[in-house]
Amino acid sequence: MEIPQGFYSHNEKNKSPRAWFGRFAQVMISLGYKKSQGDHTLFIKHCIDGKLTLLLVFVNDMIVIGDDEIEKLTLKEKLTIQ
Repeated sequence: MEIPQGFYSHNEKNKSPRAWFGRFAQVMISLGYKKSQGDHTLFIKHCIDGKLTLLLVFVNDMIVIGDDEIEKLTLKEKLTIQ
């Protein structure tokens, strides 16, 4: 019996999203964001001038909110490159 092409074991399916999120978290931390202690999918960046930017990941969606428009645009560009 041969395994059909494109077949993935149950364990491999679970590893892929975890690996993606691990890489994503590394990128966010390298951009100066910190993980929330209460929710590991929430990333927070406090700027020197008091402005705040938040990014929340939910399944395959992200929401970015904050009062620093330049930071939000910069984040979008950098995530597009990654």
